[in-house]
Amino acid sequence: PEQIHAQEAACIKFGLLPPGFKLEKFVLDLLAEQATAFYDPKQKKIFLSDWAPLDLQKPAIAHELTHALQDQHTSLNEFMEKKGMSQDEETARQAVVEGEGVLAMMDYMLAATGTKASDMPNLAQIVESATQMETSKFPVFGAAPAYLKEGLLFPYTAGLVYTQAKSKTFGKDVYGALLDHPPHSTHEIMH
Repeated sequence: PEQIHAQEAACIKFGLLPPGFKLEKFVLDLLAEQATAFYDPKQKKIFLSDWAPLDLQKPAIAHELTHALQDQHTSLNEFMEKKGMSQDEETARQAVVEGEGVLAMMDYMLAATGTKASDMPNLAQIVESATQMETSKFPVFGAAPAYLKEGLLFPYTAGLVYTQAKSKTFGKDVYGALLDHPPHSTHEIMH
């Protein structure tokens, strides 16, 4: 709680959040709205919401199974919590983890069409367009200040585009290769 309140105060002071914004409550509300499933690398378990419809649960399971497989290849706790990492490097590593999860999830969703997400030339535009359309379905996320929206989406959207670009180099070995040779900054993710 101390850390989130300190972040809240700093963000308000810098004008990234409006005065009086309650970051802790917002994060809890957002997670209740957004989280269909998550993988906990400490417990080595996938948690799945029982309130989400099956058509949302299946792709979420594909995403979270990817995290479980990543964790078997490289301890996600160690990967994400390496001592001496800057916050920027942590964000870059989170983009690898989430980008791979989104790419696997999209491959699952596209399987019936015979298309692979990594082969789609306009993937970034499709994801951006879908993200904007989905915002209306999620009022908590839709009401979030731009600073929070961008920070929440970056690992998924930019990570997806990065993973797709790297799949051209590494092919099907992209998953292990990015965990073995992670980016050091978000600059690498974006460019």
